[in-house]
Amino acid sequence: MPTVTFKPKILAGQSLSDAVDCSGGDIMYVMMPPAWERANISFQASPDNVLFGDICTEDGKEVMIPCLAGTAVQIPPGLTAAKGSWLKIRSGSRNYPVMQTIDQEFIIVVGS
Repeated sequence: MPTVTFKPKILAGQSLSDAVDCSGGDIMYVMMPPAWERANISFQASPDNVLFGDICTEDGKEVMIPCLAGTAVQIPPGLTAAKGSWLKIRSGSRNYPVMQTIDQEFIIVVGS
C-alpha cells in the first residue's frame, strides 16, 4: 500500500498547526516531534481548508490523544471523521490549548 507523508507545524507561541490535505487516503499514524513539550493532541478538520471544526465523537467528546515526544501515535477510531479532509493538529484541547515554546513539526502518514 503506497503511503504519503505530511509535515504540519505548530509554530513557537502557537497551539494549532498549519493545515495539511489528508484527502488521499486513511490517516495511519502521527509521528510526534522529538522535542515535544508534553501535552495531549486534538484535531480540527475541514472539507475545504477554509471552515474548520474540532473533531468530536458522536457523543460530543473532543477526540484527544495522550502522547510522548518522538513516538508514533496510533489514530483512534474517532479520527476517521477526518478521512477526505484537511487536518490541523492542536497542542492541548480547544478549552485548554498548550502553547509550544519552539516550532514543532509532526509527520502524518496517510495510506491510500
